[in-house]
Amino acid sequence: MSIFVFTSCENNNEIVDPELQNETEESESITEALAKMSDNLDSSGNVSAESNPAGNMVFDFCFNFVYPLTLSYNNGTTVTVNDINGLINVVATSTDQLFVTGIDFPFNVETYDDSSNSIVVETIEDEDDFEDLLDDCDFDSDNDCECSEIYEPVCVEVIEPNGSVFTISYPNQCEAECDGFTQADFVDGCVDTDIFDFGFGCFEFNYPIQLILDDGSTVTVNDDAEFGNIFYNQYVLNFVFPFDVIILSDGSIETIEDFDDLDDIYEDCYDDDGTENPVGDCTDDAILEALIECNVYDFDFTGFSFEINFDLNNQTLTLTDENNSMIENGTWEITTNAQTGVGELVINIQNEPFDVWFFSGCDSDDDDDIEIISENGLAQDIDSECD
Repeated sequence: MSIFVFTSCENNNEIVDPELQNETEESESITEALAKMSDNLDSSGNVSAESNPAGNMVFDFCFNFVYPLTLSYNNGTTVTVNDINGLINVVATSTDQLFVTGIDFPFNVETYDDSSNSIVVETIEDEDDFEDLLDDCDFDSDNDCECSEIYEPVCVEVIEPNGSVFTISYPNQCEAECDGFTQADFVDGCVDTDIFDFGFGCFEFNYPIQLILDDGSTVTVNDDAEFGNIFYNQYVLNFVFPFDVIILSDGSIETIEDFDDLDDIYEDCYDDDGTENPVGDCTDDAILEALIECNVYDFDFTGFSFEINFDLNNQTLTLTDENNSMIENGTWEITTNAQTGVGELVINIQNEPFDVWFFSGCDSDDDDDIEIISENGLAQDIDSECD
């Protein structure tokens, strides 16, 4: 399944080797590069969705190290880092008292060549080459690209170093354009393969599970944070079968024995046109009652948080971001789905279709039991904002 093929490295711990100490050279560039990398991590030291929209270090950061790397700390300790996860650990555990000051030259990096639309490997021979690489990255530029618009995901195809073509999924057009891509680069049939959204809207992994990485090694994953770090920059990722998933509609456990089972559960989530199958059971009257009870909801969309306020008198709505700044306005209506007979909340933004929400659990006496499902699966964690 192409949905599970993402954008290179194994998951081994870093190795401290005092005998390698004399092989490293002092490098201000490695200190600067790792400091910049820390901006791509969240407060827990994990790869964050907000800072990594492409899910690929070459585009999210500027370049990707080719492993292994030998680094040295300011106290003389030397460490061999075998993969992106080891490097993330180095960055996340660095302090003002203990930090990396040297690297073993030469080493290789992966960068993007826009003239050939491919990931290429460059050799960094010495500190001068490293400084030139960082200058080309232009980390200190003030031209930060801010994306708060609501767009559908877009995909671009890029050639990896071995000549194969892989797809990068951006959460929206704005993020892709920030990386230099244009409308002409977008490919048809884009499916959102966000590495930070592991359940595809209707199921989630029942951890721990095991994954097979690019080099054939196997790694155990215990939660979504580990999955995100391991997933990051993998060109190909396979599962060790069997494993269990949790069906979000009813909380049941289902065992996935092989790729056929994985295909089946994926198809259960999505229609032929790629949209998620609704699992709501509330009538249109019940949805209206839910809106009367609470007309303000928050949700996550493409890595950002938003709040939507439904005006019950005029059937209008306002959409605000996490800073309470108004993003868009629109309209809404409640109808009955012709195929399922259940109610649906149709949401339009600026006179354009945005999403359809289905409600389930309206028969419960507890309002907290009501669950809201997005038809296209892009709105996640929809919650009432009322007391």
